[in-house]
Amino acid sequence: HSSKKNLQIKQFSANKAGEKMLRVDVQGATGLKNQDYTKKSDPYCIIKWQGQSAKTKTEERNLSPVWNEILEFEIKSPLTGSEKIDLEIKDENRFERDTLMGKASISIRTAVRSGRQAVTSQGLLDRSGKTTMGTVNLIIAYTSPQEKARTGLYMEGDAEESPTAQDENKMLGDDWEVLENETPEEKDSGLSGLDSNKSAVARAEKFRRKQSRRRLPNEPLDFQLQIHCIEARRLAGGGGNICPSCSINIGSQTKSTSSVDTSINPVWDETLIFYFKTKPVEIFNTMLMIKVVNSKFTITDNLIGSFQMDIGVIYDEPDHGFIQKWLLLTNNKDTNAGPKGYLKISIQVVGPGDSPNPLPPYDPVSSHSDDIEGNLLRPAGINLQPATF
Repeated sequence: HSSKKNLQIKQFSANKAGEKMLRVDVQGATGLKNQDYTKKSDPYCIIKWQGQSAKTKTEERNLSPVWNEILEFEIKSPLTGSEKIDLEIKDENRFERDTLMGKASISIRTAVRSGRQAVTSQGLLDRSGKTTMGTVNLIIAYTSPQEKARTGLYMEGDAEESPTAQDENKMLGDDWEVLENETPEEKDSGLSGLDSNKSAVARAEKFRRKQSRRRLPNEPLDFQLQIHCIEARRLAGGGGNICPSCSINIGSQTKSTSSVDTSINPVWDETLIFYFKTKPVEIFNTMLMIKVVNSKFTITDNLIGSFQMDIGVIYDEPDHGFIQKWLLLTNNKDTNAGPKGYLKISIQVVGPGDSPNPLPPYDPVSSHSDDIEGNLLRPAGINLQPATF
């Protein structure tokens, strides 16, 4: 990362010396009520605080927008814990006034007392004050300069304030392993297609990536996982008489895309978002299971192919993600059965202090000429068949 980018990737609770700021991480919304007749609404979010106002970008034609924007507000008077922020979600219109999609007043008491507050607001109101559809996810943070040392969170690239390696080891606690003494599982992720260069430069880069884990305190933190299910190619089974959908399972949470009728080369172009509040060591050891299933069968025998990896593998990548990567689908119960198709996805893990990059949109023109085999992740030990499309 460049030094400029490092300054942007700051731990969410940390303030520069002398600042008193309220920060609102507007993560996203789900299930908003459509306000347009001919298309989906174009929502953006406004946060109002003590006479100040800031808004996110507009997400076009999306009733479950992902903003992931941090809005900052100056604190003009001492906080008591009784204050509230006002939130509005509006549909941007080109030729008329923007339409209110939902609003809420949210207490910041927890943020004032503990420095951090995760909010899932399910009580959105319409213009008449009645409950309406939609859920909004926020993280509110307030840390005075006096509290900075207590949080254990520091700004990337700040050499004077960053903890030493010895201090970081103390912060990790007993649940963390010292990264210099990697386990066999850490050395072999079980995936092929990752950078396997064993040069000193590659090892240093790998270690630098894992250092980002060590900056996180060993306590429950807020994480978000974004998965853009783009498309699949050459799916097996049914002679093409299948209705494939993409299903994502992480721990106890499962979400799926819509299904595409009768296609072995489906395009979904859908983003699924997962939220977690857990210790870093727990989320990084959690298995991500990606399945492509035949939705014609609802209970058994509906698996077309699958792929799995630890979330920690994703987090250790640059910008904590894989962007427009192809996955080789197999039957995880019978790896000798060979490939079951190819799945194109983007995955990003967003942790405390991250400023996530927007996932690039689906481009059918460039995707048609993809070098799949040159941009492929596959389970270790699985041989490739020719993949020309």
